Amino acid sequence: ATSGIFFRQTSLAGIHQSEDAIRKLFRIPADAPMGKSVATAIELCKEAPVEGQTRRCVTSAEDMIDYVVSSLGAKSSLTAKSTSNSNGLGSDVLIGEVKAAGGGELGRVVSCHHTTFPYLMYRCHSVPKTVLYDVEILDPETKGRINLAAAICHFDTSVWSPRHATFQALVYERGMDACHWVFPMDMAWTAAAE
Repeated sequence: ATSGIFFRQTSLAGIHQSEDAIRKLFRIPADAPMGKSVATAIELCKEAPVEGQTRRCVTSAEDMIDYVVSSLGAKSSLTAKSTSNSNGLGSDVLIGEVKAAGGGELGRVVSCHHTTFPYLMYRCHSVPKTVLYDVEILDPETKGRINLAAAICHFDTSVWSPRHATFQALVYERGMDACHWVFPMDMAWTAAAE
């Protein structure tokens, strides 16, 4: 299982870039499920960013904050959003109130995706021309709120690879606006509304 804690920024500086060092440190066989996850995570961390984006794998809270601030600017108050839980997943639901975060302006959002690794790791990337939303998920019968989800809409996918995971999962084509949920273990950051 993946650890749910970050290490200190200096504890493992740079080690997450070496598959052999990680497997040796945590005694993980290459053919074990975690060994395969380590290989995949490191490959994803080395992947070049899409044009207009920046990318970083972070393994400490300090690294995440440093990356978010460098991407969104230190002059802004920042807000992080995620989906509260998995209630409603795979079920019929109603969408309640939808509110744009950060004033709803088309801007830059930093998405951080939880990555299976021997310790807490997020793959973060800064995405331009994007809006982050809070979305109420309602029970279709009682109309009661069962979840508060975060959703992201990307309004320019023209430079993304046609093989991008978003296109594969959502059956979108390059250039189309693409909206998707932020999973409960993931988070998205944006400038807070003034």
